[in-house]
Amino acid sequence: MVMSGGGRAVKAAMLILFLFTSISSADYIYDMQLDLDVFSQWFTYDSDPHFGLSTGCSGIISTYNNPSIYNYQIRNGTVTVTEVDLQNDNNPGGPVASGTFYGGATMTVSGEIWEKAGDTWMDTGFDDVLLIAVMDSTLWNMDETPSTVNKVTGQNDYTPSGTGTYEFKTGANTGLVIGDFGAVFSMVQCQPTVTDFSKTYTSMVPTILINAEVPEPASLCLMAFGTLFITCKRKRF
Repeated sequence: MVMSGGGRAVKAAMLILFLFTSISSADYIYDMQLDLDVFSQWFTYDSDPHFGLSTGCSGIISTYNNPSIYNYQIRNGTVTVTEVDLQNDNNPGGPVASGTFYGGATMTVSGEIWEKAGDTWMDTGFDDVLLIAVMDSTLWNMDETPSTVNKVTGQNDYTPSGTGTYEFKTGANTGLVIGDFGAVFSMVQCQPTVTDFSKTYTSMVPTILINAEVPEPASLCLMAFGTLFITCKRKRF
């Protein structure tokens, strides 16, 4: 039996409704901003120079349901990024620092999740490991920003452990879910002043910005919208 254009449109609309309902039942992470403790050590210069983090943190989270508003907080948190070795100091002696690092680190974020309800922040009761993710194995850089002295940034990509999404909490709702994401490390006001990668460095204003990919259900939903548009256009002509 060949489905008519109207039948295809109805089927596409039903698919959109199903996917929209699936997306609405969980909050998919849009971005997460982590403020790390002051004087967090991010680079260690020793016989095996390496990048790594083990420090306290707090944070805010927005979701695809409402990306412009941060409806979740991380409180009393910790973040660790396992050590990855310095592959090359690209500019020894400076004055602008640039270092290449190996990939493959594991990022772990733990803490309390608080959710906004109106004008009030509510403790969800969750206080555990929020996220475990593995960095891509590709080389990546930490570079000093030429226009901002003593600010070093780097970016790499992660895949959550397990099935590719990670539920931040369980209970009455599905919870916060995240897929693959990119992370930007920003180390501002480093101590001592950054020149190259021949010293151990801490940061007075260290942050991590996590930007998640569009969740797969949302991608499928966009495809369904495309199918519906093409079907309706064919029917018109």
